[in-house]
Amino acid sequence: MLIVRLARENPRWGYSRIEGELRKLGYSIGRSTIRAVLKRWHLPAAPVRARQSTTWRAFLRQHQQHLLACDCFTVETLQLKTV
Repeated sequence: MLIVRLARENPRWGYSRIEGELRKLGYSIGRSTIRAVLKRWHLPAAPVRARQSTTWRAFLRQHQQHLLACDCFTVETLQLKTV
């Protein structure tokens, strides 16, 4: 579900911010509906989510696939240019 994904990937976003981002994507969903969905999925409000996921360990765990893939795509050419 898109609401849950947005809330998990952006822990500092509140109901209004999630509503605005969904509106940009073409969805018309109210704040109370977003609140009800997050409550159903047992996700706390934005200030609590932000405190839970601000550790360095949580950041690395969330982005480990992207960090590992970054180092594999640099290639030195014969003219010593990095691609």
